[in-house]
Amino acid sequence: MWRFRSLVFFVILFIFKIPFWLPQNPATYLIFLAIIILAVLLYFFISFSLSIAAFWTEEVWATRWLFGIVFLEFFAGALFPIDVLPAALQRIIYLIPFPYLVFFPLKIWLEQVSLASAIQATFICLAWLLFFYWLASFLWRKGAKNYGAYGG
Repeated sequence: MWRFRSLVFFVILFIFKIPFWLPQNPATYLIFLAIIILAVLLYFFISFSLSIAAFWTEEVWATRWLFGIVFLEFFAGALFPIDVLPAALQRIIYLIPFPYLVFFPLKIWLEQVSLASAIQATFICLAWLLFFYWLASFLWRKGAKNYGAYGG
């Protein structure tokens, strides 16, 4: 079944002449793989930290939805490229963890950033990952002490 889907995918690429970019530098693949793994883990710990709010509130859906749409989609560069924003706003956005979820992995794949910038982005993503891991662990310990189960 997966062979058929792969064949359909390549036929669609061929028929519609959709450009498919493969990086030219072999180091790009390694850095891209590293930042994708870090981005997935970072997204998990950000989401987990938000979900832990359920220890103190009854409903976290609205908070997660608002946070997901406003912060994760907007500041991650998923709705539009961060490059179109003013330079001052770009510098502020690069300080928060969200562009390292979508924007920087895509920039690395497209080879639009230098190797040094890609490595720097990887270390920044790693630093944010460590912070959110610590935050999730801290909130989990605090929340587990206050947990009260309802129901039968």
